Amino acid sequence: MRQLMYRAVAVTAVASATALPCGVAAADTHKEYVKYYVTVATYHEAPENIAEIATRFLGSDARGQSVVDLNANRIHPQGGEALTAASPLADGTAVVLPWDAAGSGVQYGLLPAQGQSRAPSPGAPAAAAARPSAPAAPVPTTPASPPAPAQPGPPPAVTANCTPPPAVAGASDWAQRRLAADAVWSVSRGRDVLVAVVDSGVDSTTAALAGHVMVGGNITSGTERGDIDCLGSGTAMAGLIAASQTDGQPAGGVAPDATVLPLRIVTTGSSAKPSDIATAIEVAVSAGARVIALGGYVDPDDPAVADAIASALRHDVVVVVSAPADTGPATPASAPTGTGPSASGPAATDGLVRVAGVDEQGRPTAAYRPGGADIAAPGSDVAVVAGSGARSVTGTQYAVALVAGTVALIRSAQPGLTAPQVAGKIRDTAAPAGPGQDAGAPRLINPRAAVTDGLPPVGRPKPANPVWTLAVVGVVVLILVVAVLLLIRLRRQAAARDDDPLAEPAGEPLTPAGQ
Repeated sequence: MRQLMYRAVAVTAVASATALPCGVAAADTHKEYVKYYVTVATYHEAPENIAEIATRFLGSDARGQSVVDLNANRIHPQGGEALTAASPLADGTAVVLPWDAAGSGVQYGLLPAQGQSRAPSPGAPAAAAARPSAPAAPVPTTPASPPAPAQPGPPPAVTANCTPPPAVAGASDWAQRRLAADAVWSVSRGRDVLVAVVDSGVDSTTAALAGHVMVGGNITSGTERGDIDCLGSGTAMAGLIAASQTDGQPAGGVAPDATVLPLRIVTTGSSAKPSDIATAIEVAVSAGARVIALGGYVDPDDPAVADAIASALRHDVVVVVSAPADTGPATPASAPTGTGPSASGPAATDGLVRVAGVDEQGRPTAAYRPGGADIAAPGSDVAVVAGSGARSVTGTQYAVALVAGTVALIRSAQPGLTAPQVAGKIRDTAAPAGPGQDAGAPRLINPRAAVTDGLPPVGRPKPANPVWTLAVVGVVVLILVVAVLLLIRLRRQAAARDDDPLAEPAGEPLTPAGQ
């Protein structure tokens, strides 16, 4: 199922971005596994149309045009008219849907012929062990800006164990104050940057995240949405990235104008399958994410995951991961065998950023492998959104989220930078984490310096053009020289009159002699 789901994403990702990423071509939907819906004769006592289907399964009728684009060459309304979002659809019409569609009636498999049974395609297998290999050659691209996330509407009913974690009183905002990302919000707030959060999903009903969470996907099933969170860690990560700052709320995000794409790799369990993680990374790339934040359920050293990370890096995506734990000397059996970048290898220079968590005194929150971290960020007693309040969390995944938010600020302020250049700015502008930091430990991320590096100073005018400056100075000097020469000439003329005995006395006119 993982491989087939990824193929479907490659076909339908156009509905989640303004254009398909480079290297992803539209496929023949009659031969590919896709998400689709088969219409009924009437819905609410009226023939179905694409605008209503988009509202029901994608959260907004604004997504209708994307669905029209996916089906324009295969659905032909009666009368030979062109397909529009308002065109009435005949009973039994199979409508191809974007990859993030979810709801009762959405199916996945080979697209049935028009008028065929509404049962799921019998050719759709329940699972597939293999997943697609990484692209054979790099495909550098600057993905199109993500669309404004449609309001997803109320999520489907979930089990009782998906109750959001409660807020607590007295959550400390030391992490937000230490990073002071709001100091650069006049320059960048992360606008037009899509950040994929690969974790437990994101609770889209969280008030501070309203309007900044896409429907996403549940990779574990391939048929549900990702904007549900039964465990809370994915929502906490999303809040640290893009939560809005409200009065009296200590848990604001680093990049409040960024958009979050939630990809669920765990639902209620404590571990994730490497194949699901790899698929989530590939889905994020296909959807146009420019930053991928990998949560605490991800092992970057797994060969399948390492291959997916390598593919993302080749697509100019910044991938932020937890620094590896110090588990002692690696043995041949535990050494990574994948072709992608290993989190235990030398410092990455290709867009991979490995993060260690620290507390308020700069001390590490876990035992990290020596030399395994590129940067540090707050990871202990960090305030995150919880309902209408906040709670405190500890874990490296929250440090990952803060770094991912900072990457979103940079990519919004300087969209022309490549992923390696962004990762380099993150490392080069870091500051000491605190007095408790050991020598050689990773330095603390510095959003203000990282975002403004290479830009004019915040709040100061740009320096004047030196050519114009020299021209103005030259004109002023010339005027002074002319004034001095004129003054000297006037003084000489006055002195000459004083020495001439025939000169007319001041104030008395000359008269002829004898008069």
